[in-house]
Amino acid sequence: MVKGFYETLFNRRDVRGEFRGDVIPDDVLARLLIAAHHAPSVGLSQPWNFIVVHSAETKARVHR
Repeated sequence: MVKGFYETLFNRRDVRGEFRGDVIPDDVLARLLIAAHHAPSVGLSQPWNFIVVHSAETKARVHR
């Protein structure tokens, strides 16, 4: 089990260039957000915010 962890860690690569434009079904998105909100953080500080944007116009404005 430890070996698998280190293999994963050492082989991790940036995947930003591989994002897909597929729409994520609402039920899947809800499960992902629930999991993310419960993810561990140092001192339970949870230093993140999640913003869900559905509007193509808003996405374009953010991109610009």
